Amino acid sequence: MNPNKRIVTLITFITSAWVSTASAILIVLALYRTEDKPDLVSFLEHFDGSLFMGGVSVFLCSNIIAIRYWVKLRRSGMRPLRLIFIWNILPLVLIGITLEIFLRLLASETPTGTMLGGKPLFPRSLRVFADNSVWEPLLSYDHTLGWTVTPNSSTSDGLYISSEDGIRTSKTSSGFGAGNAICRIALIGDSHTFGLEMKFEETWGYLLQRYMPECQVLNFGVSGYSLSQMYLRYKRDVLPFRPDIVILALSRGSTNRTMGVYGLTMFSPGIPWAQPRFQITNAGLTPINQPLPRLEDIIQAKWISDLPYIDYDRFFSPSRWELKRWRYFYNSYLFRLYTTRYPLGRKQRKEDSAEMLNHALLQGVFQVAKAYNSIPLLLYLPDKNDANNLASETPSLKVLRSSGFQYLDLRPCLSQLSAEDRFIPNGSHYSIRGSEAIAACVANHLFSVRKQVNYRTPGR
Repeated sequence: MNPNKRIVTLITFITSAWVSTASAILIVLALYRTEDKPDLVSFLEHFDGSLFMGGVSVFLCSNIIAIRYWVKLRRSGMRPLRLIFIWNILPLVLIGITLEIFLRLLASETPTGTMLGGKPLFPRSLRVFADNSVWEPLLSYDHTLGWTVTPNSSTSDGLYISSEDGIRTSKTSSGFGAGNAICRIALIGDSHTFGLEMKFEETWGYLLQRYMPECQVLNFGVSGYSLSQMYLRYKRDVLPFRPDIVILALSRGSTNRTMGVYGLTMFSPGIPWAQPRFQITNAGLTPINQPLPRLEDIIQAKWISDLPYIDYDRFFSPSRWELKRWRYFYNSYLFRLYTTRYPLGRKQRKEDSAEMLNHALLQGVFQVAKAYNSIPLLLYLPDKNDANNLASETPSLKVLRSSGFQYLDLRPCLSQLSAEDRFIPNGSHYSIRGSEAIAACVANHLFSVRKQVNYRTPGR
């Protein structure tokens, strides 16, 4: 073989070996993306499947070329295996080790996982994340609701206090007997109703009672609640108080959370328990995962993909959590960086309909209220993301608008304040002025419906 042909043969062989290696890596990365596809056909019909098929084709062709030129090099007296090691394997190993060391020097370990450049480096370990979660204040496991306000409890700083019924209260409260109140109002909602980050006396529920002194206002809000949890809390915890008016307060995420199953996937961190997940069956609204597992049962699964009903969880993103079949790849920070930068989609059963399920839950609330002679009132509580945009269509607003029920949108009330006065500085919840604006608007609306209330006898 003349020198020119020998050089061409050598370059072609090394190039085909590199192309073969690159296509093999592409095949592996494409196969990883099967994790968010329901079946092989769906994967092959997706762009990820096209990448996989392209990678396989290139891999086969480049290997055929490499084998052909391997034979030519052997005939010319050269050692192709040594060439592959020097020009392919060794550079690849050195590049990989250098990048791994660089990423590990930049990364830092925290109680809830690895951070890179101030952002999480996925995937997370289910056990480590659950063991190190810092729970939201005053919350504890509940076998029906998932979590609830711990009865008769308080935080060490005295900011949050609950009654023996799991209702948020103040130090000076003397209980929730009706006393001289001639009407009772129950508030059901999430952290915007509970009053996270603020004193009890600064919550809009407490301030509402100032506008309606003849009424007793009970705050059944619980941080992180979905509409499904609000529905169940109403039926179990609120009904015994026989409220005259039931206020169901939804925020941006309340209806989306209805489609979740595990707090670990919805909140990062803070609420690690599971929540009730409903389906609509011939029997009506039916929770599919009762009784709810304890935290110990959840973390015993080790792999989040093994948890019951995880495919019903809209918030489950496979790339954010360690998966059993890929466990050895997680030793590489390069692979973890890939899973972080190019995350998989959410994995959820196709037949689930968020709008239909939330409509059924709202219908359930109204039916229960009617059966117990209560007046239901739907509120939309804005958060920092949508308080400035009255034209935005959040998931909860979309559900409310399409439900057919009347509701009170409190964004116009809050927009009357300057932007810096609406929420706690460096916080996510209402300031005292924001709470006052909310309370004033709700009270003004209630004045028009109080005539429908059959006032109770004082002391009832």
